[in-house]
Amino acid sequence: MVFINSNVSSFGITLQTSPSKKDILTLRYTMVSVQQLRSPIQFGQAARVEFSDEIPTVVVGVTEEGLANDLFLEYNRIITRNIYFNVGFSVSYAGSGIETIVGNRPSWTGGFVNLVINY
Repeated sequence: MVFINSNVSSFGITLQTSPSKKDILTLRYTMVSVQQLRSPIQFGQAARVEFSDEIPTVVVGVTEEGLANDLFLEYNRIITRNIYFNVGFSVSYAGSGIETIVGNRPSWTGGFVNLVINY
């Protein structure tokens, strides 16, 4: 998560199913929003200069609450008692607060594959 600070709040929901004793599929949705408008979001992020009638003004934080909506899908497979395989994919869509800064709503994607061996 990019937004790690006391000025953000998040709401999440998780759905998990186990089609077999060795397979686990998890879907997570998280909505991240700012708690206080025009306040820094993690170490001064979103500080910028905006112009009004050619007069520069420093603006901190965002002017809209929505920061991001995240979807995360993860699959875990228990191969043996000591070996696990997992793979995941996530996509995050910028919210209205980010749109007011960058002018559009970008999205970010990521993924991973792990093989865990405990000995």
